[in-house]
Amino acid sequence: MEILYHGEDFCVEYYKSNSDTLVYTFNSLGYRDYTNPSFAQKFVTDNGMDLIAFKTIKDNWFQNVTRDALETVSTFALSKGYEKIITYGASMGGYASIVFSKMLMADIVIAVAPQYAIDQNYDRRWANKAKNFKWIHDIEAYRPYNASFYILYDNHFKPDVEHVFRFQKLLNKGNVELIKCPHSEHHPAQYLEEIGVLRELILSIINQNSSWTQLDLFSGRRKSKRYFISVAKKLSKRGKLHLASSILDCALSLDSDYSDSLHQKSLILWKLNFLAEAIRLTKKAIGLSPSDAGYYHHLSVLLGKLKDHDEAIAASHQAISLNSEDAGYHHHLSVLLGKLKNYEEAISASHRAVSLNPDDAGYRHHLSTVLGRAGRLEEAVGASKDAIDLNAERASYHHHLSVLLGKLKNYEEAISASHRAVSLNPDDAGYRHHLSAVLGRAGRLEEAVGVSKDAIDLTAERANY
Repeated sequence: MEILYHGEDFCVEYYKSNSDTLVYTFNSLGYRDYTNPSFAQKFVTDNGMDLIAFKTIKDNWFQNVTRDALETVSTFALSKGYEKIITYGASMGGYASIVFSKMLMADIVIAVAPQYAIDQNYDRRWANKAKNFKWIHDIEAYRPYNASFYILYDNHFKPDVEHVFRFQKLLNKGNVELIKCPHSEHHPAQYLEEIGVLRELILSIINQNSSWTQLDLFSGRRKSKRYFISVAKKLSKRGKLHLASSILDCALSLDSDYSDSLHQKSLILWKLNFLAEAIRLTKKAIGLSPSDAGYYHHLSVLLGKLKDHDEAIAASHQAISLNSEDAGYHHHLSVLLGKLKNYEEAISASHRAVSLNPDDAGYRHHLSTVLGRAGRLEEAVGASKDAIDLNAERASYHHHLSVLLGKLKNYEEAISASHRAVSLNPDDAGYRHHLSAVLGRAGRLEEAVGVSKDAIDLTAERANY
């Protein structure tokens, strides 16, 4: 192995097999250790092809790869006189395999579930990550029309379909082959490997023969854990939880130690209220994949449901230590801390959630709530107004603001906010009762009596009304 380039948070490695074919590969999300094999390294070298592996330890869609690095590597490859050059990657690496294909002079591009963009409304899975780096390599600026493109994706998985649709528009449609892998979700390569056709498919593409078109990519689906997981998730969304649980048992029968099968089963059991078993499976998944922040977060949620708040907070901290850029993790921690009346730490965690996702009205509303409980009323009012600016149609936000303003004895503004809450949800007796209370405190007694009667008309059994 020879290191061709080492930059900030990325490196480029060369593996020589004395072949006339060169494959560039790009790792996917979550790669953290240069000593680990690169994406598809074993496949490429076992099949006698030369490999240049781009490795980044940042989840930044290879935006840290410099033009100097690309030019240096491309010049090196050109000097070797390769007859055929391929770029190959999945998800984040699929993006790189396309966006760098022109500069690397690729003849063939193999992109598995590639992501066209991560900061658009059609797919918010990785939107928080997009805020952490500057986009230098813009997919639309490259327009790499000269290569032959092969895109592997699940044609039933809407988020990835959105990306593929945009790649089709960008690229010369005559040079793009779409290879559909139904019910594989974001994992077509794993699905194809599990049903035993991945090697043959990729080699057929590289060798530019048409045998890949004859491969059956569906009948072997019952050999695939990813297939069963995909089906179970669809059933769960439709509310068919018991059937989804049985389907996941099929995945676990193929591999009882596959962490994602265990995680998905835990999610179903949680919805069925079998919390103890859900926790057991989640802990097993963590033991198998201890670097997965999502598993710790899920464990924290489950423990919180059992009111084991100390353990839930410990699991939440572990999730954040593995992925500190997920706003939802910080928000969840804040909720837990708030339940323990540890308001200052709850406020700190909530501020972090808001800073990571400033457009989420719910995070700002929660920040207002914990600020209010801590007695920091003016700050709470500010955060509440910020939440309303982002979502003015939530009656509960206006009601909460009214409560805060009432505590500050700013009754006229409190009345205005309360009127807005009632107009948005006129059937809520509690909102009308609160409006009556602030009207009374403001000395507007006749109005207060009228609103109180309205509240009683809606809920005549409440003694305090």
